[in-house]
Amino acid sequence: MAISRTRKSSPTPALEMRITYEPLTWLATHLAPKNPKKHDVAGVDASMERFGYTIPIAIDEASNTVVAGHGRIEVLVARKAAGKPPPERVKVSGNEWLIPVLRGLSFSSAEEAEAYLIADNRHTEIGGYDDAMLADMLEVHRELGLEGLGWSDDQVTDMIASVRDASAGADDPKERTPPEDFQDHDANTKATVHCPRCGFPVPTDQ
Repeated sequence: MAISRTRKSSPTPALEMRITYEPLTWLATHLAPKNPKKHDVAGVDASMERFGYTIPIAIDEASNTVVAGHGRIEVLVARKAAGKPPPERVKVSGNEWLIPVLRGLSFSSAEEAEAYLIADNRHTEIGGYDDAMLADMLEVHRELGLEGLGWSDDQVTDMIASVRDASAGADDPKERTPPEDFQDHDANTKATVHCPRCGFPVPTDQ
């Protein structure tokens, strides 16, 4: 008896991610309808000036809209309008800037695309830093140049001081050495003493 064989339909292949170059004017008109993230335009511009263009824009193929990279598009539009040259790795064709774009990303719905936009913005800010390591790195790069890093010289100074203060405060109190001008207090004498660190007056009869 002949056996009937039915061919099973193959699953829809996943889209393959790839980098293409898309016109800046097209990207600027295909932004997500809502994006609550604000951008440091001047800071990102300084970073592009130093390091060039490094992170492709992400497009949701289903909705044909940008889901990551709105700030970079904003900066590029401002640079072009100001007559600045395109950053390194941005191509030029005639009067158009061609921007690296990640294609092949497709979400199941507009709501999922929006959820990814929120997640992409959020996860970059909640990780935090190893402050001690960051302070060490910034101290080195302050000598090399802070342009495009998003840190000013004053901010670096404050960061290093904060880390050092925290480190000093973490010492075992039993191991601390009092300052040279520290004076022992006679418990039978009523007087006002001053904190050796901050100078705050403390009445000893309280």
